[in-house]
Amino acid sequence: MGDWATRQEYSWVDDDTIVATVIPQGRGPAPVRPETPSGPRIQSNLGGKTAQTRTYQDLLKDSHDEALFDYYGRSNLIMVDVPTGEASFIGGDTPQIYTRASPSPDGQFLIVEYLERPYSYLVPCGRFPKRVELWDRSGNVRAPSPPLLPLPWA
Repeated sequence: MGDWATRQEYSWVDDDTIVATVIPQGRGPAPVRPETPSGPRIQSNLGGKTAQTRTYQDLLKDSHDEALFDYYGRSNLIMVDVPTGEASFIGGDTPQIYTRASPSPDGQFLIVEYLERPYSYLVPCGRFPKRVELWDRSGNVRAPSPPLLPLPWA
């Protein structure tokens, strides 16, 4: 189904309908690591002060990791009528790295969250910037523009 590492793959909207993530159509092959690096990896502490920092495993390390994260994490949202199996794309053609698609109690709206760049090499993806939007069942953004809430790095 797609991006199991960043969100649940589906949510029930009502008794007959689920919203799910699917791999984008025509995605193509995964990015290939360049044979030579594009340049040195530089991290700097311009303040010069010693500070404690958390360490995490399995972080993004370079632009190739970012490309792989986008490739494997991006998906489209669909609404599926379970009894008939009929599916329709919602939210436009641009795949996003969705972290949430939760229906309202009446099933008429969805709270949708997705990750945004810039990505960090210092914290896990759960702390990357996010966009939170309110959608109707057709995938139209109902919150005023700009979207409901941009969430910066945590």
